Amino acid sequence: LLKYQTTPRTGHAFFDMGFGYVLFAKQEKNLFRYLFARSERRGSHSNAGKVLKDLAFKNLLPKMKDDPFLEGLDEQKLESILTKMWIFVHGLAFLINNNAFAKDDDEYLKELLKRTGLSVIAGEKATMRR
Repeated sequence: LLKYQTTPRTGHAFFDMGFGYVLFAKQEKNLFRYLFARSERRGSHSNAGKVLKDLAFKNLLPKMKDDPFLEGLDEQKLESILTKMWIFVHGLAFLINNNAFAKDDDEYLKELLKRTGLSVIAGEKATMRR
């Protein structure tokens, strides 16, 4: 998962994180489901998913500090952005993984993630000015 999230694909580390997560869900369907989907037979979530999420946050937050789109944001704002984008990206990844999102063209997904990310970043920057 970390390899997917840290492979340069968009020219911006922040967007590579989200796009890599979505690609992982799209290309590694069974592994994604094992790690992140609820198993009715086991009656619980795989602990591996939480461990991977925590590891991803720990490794990706420092990369966000070096991204020009995120310049000037303190660690609290970066964590807020990462959390909000995690919610969006995780939902999108689940939809794609389950073939419930009709438009899974890579270029469309990049643009969707970029626009959503820019909106979240703008929202965080706006709260700094208040």
